[in-house]
Amino acid sequence: MDTTTMSDAEYRLLPAINYSNLKHMRSSALHYRHKVEVGDEPGLSEKLAVFRAIHTLVLEPFLFDSEYAVCNMRRDKRTKKYQEFLAQHEGKSILSESEHEQALAVAEAVNDHDWVQWLLSLDGTATEQVLVWEDAAAGMCKGKADIVHYSPEQGLIVADLKTTKSTDAHHIRTTAGRSGWHLQFAHYLQGAARHYGVRLDKVRYRAFTVVAEANAPHDVSVVDGAVLHSMPASFLIARCSTVWPSASQPRYGPAVPQPKVWTFPTTYCEDTNASTHDNHCPPCARSRSQDNRLRQELVQAHAPRR
Repeated sequence: MDTTTMSDAEYRLLPAINYSNLKHMRSSALHYRHKVEVGDEPGLSEKLAVFRAIHTLVLEPFLFDSEYAVCNMRRDKRTKKYQEFLAQHEGKSILSESEHEQALAVAEAVNDHDWVQWLLSLDGTATEQVLVWEDAAAGMCKGKADIVHYSPEQGLIVADLKTTKSTDAHHIRTTAGRSGWHLQFAHYLQGAARHYGVRLDKVRYRAFTVVAEANAPHDVSVVDGAVLHSMPASFLIARCSTVWPSASQPRYGPAVPQPKVWTFPTTYCEDTNASTHDNHCPPCARSRSQDNRLRQELVQAHAPRR
């Protein structure tokens, strides 16, 4: 399939597994199927317009004028003046002047980052690259990588641009875990490897997240994804045919309710003899203290309300 001239609209209509839906497999297969059937929430594109504008200004700046319009009036569809503005810019995403200024400031900060400049300057680097591939187990898959590069010298590189409220290390760690950035990279790396005709077990590959603050001073950090060579979540879809288990059911098998069980380790270091573990073992003492706090939090969270 030729993806070099595929428009964004054509990409969205392509019936294939994408990460936007695939990430819901982390909740359950039932949640994934619901997302596929229902689709995106109404008005989501408008809510994310400023973030999409940042991507466009960084990755495809030549498309900005044809895809966005800046409005210097109140965006009230009940007014005749704004209706005329929408008619003049039909099919475009509408930004307020403040949103436009924000997008320009963030894009400038990203473009000024040395690592981003280096990656974009490499021969063969592509932006907003459509990836379409056939997974032997799950079927047709697709993805749209923000930045992708392959060369014998650098290997395979996939980078994704994220806008967050902070570049603080703890915030990035929390956001990455909650949003499943590692699963997104596993999906994209599979597609990028197929796109370039290489195997992940035979080539050096890396994944990075370019994290930019949405608000001033618009700090930018590049985070090494440190992606392990793991099975993408699309494999789980191949295991679901007519049965789509919920989070309380076994993933693959009879649909019987299973309670959530909180388990804690009894030993915390390399010594597997539990009888030698006490408060004189520093690793165990520290971990045991952390687990005791976690137990208290869980008890409070699940205690019946009076």
